[in-house]
Amino acid sequence: MMQYQLEISIDQKGLQQIYADALLVTIVRKVTSDPPATATVAWVAFAPFMANQVAWGEDYYLYAARRAAGEVIITIAQSQEPVRSGVLYQYAQGIFTAGRPVLFGTYDVENDDAEMAFGLMQVAVVNGTALPGRLNRTDLVAAQHAVFVPSETLSIFLAPATATASVIGGVPANALTVQFTSAQWRAEVTYDAEMGQFGMLGGS
Repeated sequence: MMQYQLEISIDQKGLQQIYADALLVTIVRKVTSDPPATATVAWVAFAPFMANQVAWGEDYYLYAARRAAGEVIITIAQSQEPVRSGVLYQYAQGIFTAGRPVLFGTYDVENDDAEMAFGLMQVAVVNGTALPGRLNRTDLVAAQHAVFVPSETLSIFLAPATATASVIGGVPANALTVQFTSAQWRAEVTYDAEMGQFGMLGGS
């Protein structure tokens, strides 16, 4: 199973500026969803150090949440084990049950309960602390089926008063996009205090 690693460096001036402005490093993961996502979700958000590491693998979980929960996603149920690609999971009464096979490469869920929100969860280890982040959010009515296709495309930016697994207004235009692959499993980025944004280390 692949393991990915993101290194984020911030100099002293940049760190002081971030804390003075009460900002958090925020990362959003790209997930293709059918039906489309009903909100943009902060996968992880954290107060940074000068040297930071975010690491994750390829295990995904499904979650169900209250549909109208405000900014922070209030999870009411999640799969107890990592879900398998190519299997339809049926949700009812707080339990995800593996069902019939579907297209491999997708993560599928069917809501057999009241209207609520669903999405993928994935644990990220941020500076040594495991954070169970949510990748996306899609509202489903009863008997509706959703298809999720996660990617290793990340958007990195600063945001105020953001929490891990919270709904945010969107990804800002100055966010840094980083694409990971099996060949490119590690990336190094740095914060430019003058520009107020992140960039690839060395300008690549």
